[in-house]
Amino acid sequence: MYDELKRRYDYDSWHGTRSLPMNVLFWRYRLRGTELPGWNVHTTRAVTLAPLGRFLPSVWQPHGGRRGNALRVDGYECGSREAAHERLVRVLGEFTAPIMQRRTDVALGDVHFADGNGDAVLFSRANLVFLLIGAGHTRMPVIDLAQTLDQDLIAVPSPAAPAAPRALRTTMEIVHLPVGRPYPIPFNEQPQPDGRANALAQVTREQAVAQYKLFSQSCELFIEQDKVHAVAGKVGRHSIEIFALSPTGAWRRRDLALEATQE
Repeated sequence: MYDELKRRYDYDSWHGTRSLPMNVLFWRYRLRGTELPGWNVHTTRAVTLAPLGRFLPSVWQPHGGRRGNALRVDGYECGSREAAHERLVRVLGEFTAPIMQRRTDVALGDVHFADGNGDAVLFSRANLVFLLIGAGHTRMPVIDLAQTLDQDLIAVPSPAAPAAPRALRTTMEIVHLPVGRPYPIPFNEQPQPDGRANALAQVTREQAVAQYKLFSQSCELFIEQDKVHAVAGKVGRHSIEIFALSPTGAWRRRDLALEATQE
């Protein structure tokens, strides 16, 4: 069944596609309720689908509660961009008829599909997949809403420097590792053998339940067993920008430098 879906949707032609010049990874992502101006989150939750990632269903209603209008937004957090593309195919297979077609005429996600009227849109961005579809009595195109959500995903946060703890604004120590070896980024405060805290020291309880957005021009990023890993594919210095969004809505930034060498 899965192989048939991949053939039907020409999977090999777009699998692994990336539309941004950098790699992006989302970890512990959740909807904040501000992603779609003019809409309110009515219900939202997060369900862990180990080992497949997390399912993030939500229902939105327009400001003012226009009768008959509602929006269903189903999100999936996967371990990598490739895993997200596999999830996208499986979601396509949930439609009772092959009404979804790949679209390239609209800038949306790394890859996206839509029905003929734009009433249902499915797209992937980095390791996330989103399905947007009208859930009310009134049919409505959702392509613009999908683009708005996507722009929120790829926006680089602007942390308020005065409000951010000093420890989170300083540059991390350089990590040395061989080319191609996955490096598990240590987000939890744990003593190192020499007594130092790890690269993300002074993590507070607030930050421990934060969601994260990571950017890198040259490192591949992925999640495995609820840990974020980075892989440098060539010799040299690599950087990763790590943004943490606390439950209070404040963004914090740390930068990680990796020095990759041949073994």
